[in-house]
Amino acid sequence: EDHELVEIWYNTGTVATKLKHPRHKSPTQLFRREVFDLDDLEEIFDNPRVHTGRGYQRTHNDPSRSSKPNSNRAPKNTVCPGCSRTYRGMIGVVSHFESGSCSSCMGAGNARRQAYNLANARGGDFLIQRIGWHGSDDGYDSDGPNYQCNCCDKQFATLNGLMQHQTNKATCREYLASRNSTRAIHGLAMLGF
Repeated sequence: EDHELVEIWYNTGTVATKLKHPRHKSPTQLFRREVFDLDDLEEIFDNPRVHTGRGYQRTHNDPSRSSKPNSNRAPKNTVCPGCSRTYRGMIGVVSHFESGSCSSCMGAGNARRQAYNLANARGGDFLIQRIGWHGSDDGYDSDGPNYQCNCCDKQFATLNGLMQHQTNKATCREYLASRNSTRAIHGLAMLGF
């Protein structure tokens, strides 16, 4: 189906068209700003792919933009203890390890179990404590949550999920910073990471 959608915000002079791109399967959108002339609007209705030349953000000729697209990213200086690959931070290392793509611990299920056992062996206070659990894995549940945020008690199946939550949720991030504890989740040096 080749549907075209034209949206007009008359108070800002913005016109958006959503239509199927000739080389892509999914539809694309094009926003034009400063369209206050009815002739320009008529031209857009006649050909929704037309460019008006006004109101676009140009990056390829903008000297204020760096020539390197990721120049403001953190350097890759956090090393995976299993394979020595470098990542931009601890979340990247844990994500890599728990995905099972680390050469030292292949398979996602195995890697997640090993990460949990390591955290458990080092006394991680963010593990879900299971009463009466006497299995060989000291409480790891491959089908359920294994980690819990110390601030809001939200539970996660993976350590990576917990770390992303605590990085992105301001109240939990501030709580961990206020604890200033070596046992806090981002003090993963204690886990051997």
